[in-house]
This record gives sequence, C-alpha cells and structure tokens, in this order.
Amino acid sequence: NNSKVRLADVQILLAQAKKTLAKVPPLTEVHSGGFDTAADLVRAIDKVNRGLDELARSLRLDTQGGDEGGKSAASGLKASLAKGFGKRGLNLRTSGDARFVITVELTSEFPAQMVMGQKVAHLTYTANVRDSWSGADLAGSNGDAKGFGKGRDAAIAEAVGEVAKKVADEVAKSLLATLARELEST
Repeated sequence: NNSKVRLADVQILLAQAKKTLAKVPPLTEVHSGGFDTAADLVRAIDKVNRGLDELARSLRLDTQGGDEGGKSAASGLKASLAKGFGKRGLNLRTSGDARFVITVELTSEFPAQMVMGQKVAHLTYTANVRDSWSGADLAGSNGDAKGFGKGRDAAIAEAVGEVAKKVADEVAKSLLATLARELEST
C-alpha cells in the first residue's frame, strides 16, 4: 500500500518472475520461503496477481448523511452502488483495504405536497473519489434525484436508486480510464 510503488511496477516484476520460472521444470525443488517447488512459486505469483488486480479495482464507500433522510438514504446506497460498480468490474467495500475511497454525502428534502397520491423525496448528493495509493483526487459527481412512493421509505429508495446509477456511471467511467492509462504506461 506504499504510494511510491505503482501497481503496474509490481505486476511487471511478478510477470518477470513468472517468465523466469517458466524456464524451470515445475518440480524443481526450491525449499525457500515456504515453497517446495517452482510450481508452488508460480501458483503463489498467480494468487498475488489476482489479489493485486482485485485491490486495484476496489473502492471503499464512506457515506455521510447530513440529515435524518440523508442518513436513511446512505444506508440504502451501499447495495445499489455495489450492483452498479460490479457491472463495470469494480469492487465496492464498506471496510478494509481498498485503493479508491468514494465519499458520498447526501441531504434530503421531503416536500409537504404529494404527487398523484405519492410522497416525494428529493436527494442532493456529492460524491468524490480519492486514490489512497497516490493521494490524488480522481473523480467526482454531484446532482440531485427525486423519488416517489406510497411512503417516505419507498420514496427514498427510489431516489437512492437514481443517485446510485448516476454516481456509478460517472465515477466508474473515470476510474476505469485511470486503470486503462496505468496499463498502457507499462
């Protein structure tokens, strides 16, 4: 997680090690660092590569609800965002290590009037993404969404779904472009 070490650099070193090991018979005894054979080392390299790729594509969600409705919306945002990011190959986490940290702040309004017999929820959101490895601010999104439902919770749920779609679309595009640039630079 050292910000001075780029993911691409680590992956290059692992690829070079794997290329070197490809020239060695798989059953060659190694007996170093808990590995018995060259094949054990190759499996370990593959496992580390999968873990690095997963970590490089991970986001940790931090939500901030500015009011009661915003807090209620924030609790429903996780599942909706996870689905939106997952469709694009990004992993959303709520804790633990992640390369990207997405902070979403929500505030709400519940106008007194009803629309066609349904309650209205109006959410305003701001989402910002920071690369925890480099410290750079990478992406942002802000706007508002309205939801309608027979009750307040149903109206919030509909508005949350719209916010999640907007945030996932805009933020994922930026993060995937960042990852693509990193791969091209190798």
